[in-house]
Amino acid sequence: MSALENAADLPPPPRVSGGPNPSVFAEPDFFARIKAIAPRAVHISGAQSLQTIATSGSVVVVQSRIDGADALLQRLAEQSPETPVLLVGDAVPVTEVRSLMRLAASDILVASTPAEQIVDRVAKISDELRTKNHVGGQCWAFTGAVGGAGVTTLAIETAFALARRPGAPRVALVDLNLTDGMTAAYVDGERKLDVTEVCRAPHRLDATLLAALSWNHPSGVTLFAAPRDYEAEQVATEAGVLALLDAACSAFDYVIVDVPRHRKAWSDAIFSVADQVMVISELTIPSLHCAAYLASDIESKRDTGPDVRIVLNRMIAKRRSRHAIPLDRAEKAIGRNINATISSDWDSARAAVNLGVPIFEAANKSALVKDIQSLTDIFAPQDRIAANDGGRR
Repeated sequence: MSALENAADLPPPPRVSGGPNPSVFAEPDFFARIKAIAPRAVHISGAQSLQTIATSGSVVVVQSRIDGADALLQRLAEQSPETPVLLVGDAVPVTEVRSLMRLAASDILVASTPAEQIVDRVAKISDELRTKNHVGGQCWAFTGAVGGAGVTTLAIETAFALARRPGAPRVALVDLNLTDGMTAAYVDGERKLDVTEVCRAPHRLDATLLAALSWNHPSGVTLFAAPRDYEAEQVATEAGVLALLDAACSAFDYVIVDVPRHRKAWSDAIFSVADQVMVISELTIPSLHCAAYLASDIESKRDTGPDVRIVLNRMIAKRRSRHAIPLDRAEKAIGRNINATISSDWDSARAAVNLGVPIFEAANKSALVKDIQSLTDIFAPQDRIAANDGGRR
């Protein structure tokens, strides 16, 4: 029996939904009911900093009329009005209502609302905010199921392929391999991203600072890459990384992120907010199973958005390899779809790296280039193309 047949007999990786992750300010029994429905819910107190409260969950659920609720709502309204709040209670005091009116997103449910409906409303608020906040820019995260899968190459080529789409979208390429990232070297670019500066004061990251941290490729793709620094991983924070991506999404139509394969403290946060997550793998049994389990793990931490995409790189034509695995058998073995395949073209990739240019410029007729273009055609929203044809934001 072949290795593939053995693999096909194994149960497919679990497909677990992460569900909403609200921050809950409430009495213990109220929180327990929410936690039973939303395992990722976090219990908070009024003494916690607003930054912690705002980042610990997607929506803050507040139980009305309990000690500290009024003060917390006032603090949020005055210092963090962008924080979404769901208030639960009857005969809500006027002071609490006034605070809610000053928030960008809020809602009220009666005290008798079942926990399931409260969690469902949290999910809907999160969906509404995601749609609203991502009108400006799509964030695509690329990561590898195994080492050497070609993540950096595919991230680079995807960024340049998107920039060539109708309407000339504005595209940013963010290299979060802070210790030894190679994106800048591959395109002969400059490393101008100051991780320490970004993470020291994330709230200061405006358009001016964003421009100072980036390098523009002649094709129009903007690169964010940090100088090699073996201590950069210790400096980087979740708040800083998310602030960088949020600012980039406000300034660009697409933000392509090269995420390290090995999990960092901020990796889950990126996968949670990204519009698309691409897990890059190869067509081998070990790689396929690594990809399937990694995809399922990431999906368990995403509140909304499409399933994680599995992309197989370095695909060799079946006629050139007697040992090639049929895609349908590979999908059966791992219990999920393979969403895209990228042809192997080592000569063109090597020529591009040596010249410091995208593969498109070194070999525009390469099958790899065509496959990357097909990938963007599949996953890029069509309405974004029409919007770009009509003008700039």
